Amino acid sequence: MDNNYLNKILNKARELDASDVHLSTNLSPYVRVQGDIRVLSEFKELSGKSILDIALNTMDKYAQETFVKNFQVDYVYSNSNDKSRYRINVFKTHNGISMAFRQLNIKIPTLEDAGFPEIFKKICSLEKGLVLVCGPTGSGKSTTLATVLDFINRNFEKHIITLEDPIEYLHETKKSLIEQREVGRSVKSFADGLRSALREDPNVIMIGEMRDKETIKMALTAAETGHLVFSTLHTMSASKTIDRIIDSCEASEKDLVRSMLSTSLQAIILQTLFKRSNNIGRIPGFEVLVATGGIRNMIRENKIHQIDSMIQTGFKYGMITMEDYIAKLIESGLIDRQDALSKITKLDDTKE
Repeated sequence: MDNNYLNKILNKARELDASDVHLSTNLSPYVRVQGDIRVLSEFKELSGKSILDIALNTMDKYAQETFVKNFQVDYVYSNSNDKSRYRINVFKTHNGISMAFRQLNIKIPTLEDAGFPEIFKKICSLEKGLVLVCGPTGSGKSTTLATVLDFINRNFEKHIITLEDPIEYLHETKKSLIEQREVGRSVKSFADGLRSALREDPNVIMIGEMRDKETIKMALTAAETGHLVFSTLHTMSASKTIDRIIDSCEASEKDLVRSMLSTSLQAIILQTLFKRSNNIGRIPGFEVLVATGGIRNMIRENKIHQIDSMIQTGFKYGMITMEDYIAKLIESGLIDRQDALSKITKLDDTKE
């Protein structure tokens, strides 16, 4: 099957303002619209061979070799017809082959256009330390990091190195020098790339995800030694984020990691997406923890369970609770009250 049929599916997905497209063996295509999955019943069911043809037509040689070796692969596909870009995951199931497409914005939004809180500009102006963007899968963490890096790129004379898997947003050197490396293609792993980056004179390092204890420890070292480090974690609260970092290390190392984190952490940004009230796209909601002296002491003294409550009293430091941020979105008419409250209930359940 050639790419013409794929283009028809992707065109329909864009008409519906879908964030994701799913192709599964012996099923019609599915899309995710406003966070909900729906079937494109006007399209025929796709055989495993048809999906494999589509996959091979969107892969380069490296992606093909990786898929054969690992039975799954992540890569970015650029559609030459309309210049659209997609992050694609191809994987095998008991039914056959499947593909998941995530549409990527061609244009990186600015902090102003995206309506991000003012504290983001202060975070972008930091000279060193660790900033973590957290939230569930599909909550827009990669877009937030791209927006933050673009602000630094446009406003400061820095050397920025990114380590990504895969590279989703393409940055051009502006006021800063920015260099992007992709795991598997230009570097073997996040840890290897981070180890190398420390010898490449960076001011800012962006790690797509802190997946293992080696990467976490090196990120903390980089943040402690004068670099501004951004990364992501799939966590649902500030305390869970800190626990995840500490628990990733051996018992004998936890006190050291706790000490390093207490001195290097600058901010934790928790985000999730809400349906817009006009049913056109989604909008992020944010919770922001700023690492004050009191919070650093809590980390050092292993009183992590008290940290989430500190956000409620940290307004003067630029901290934001998810509830307050959502209340403003509701008041401005950008999101529906019932939908937002339902989402918050689900988020609270995951914090337990």
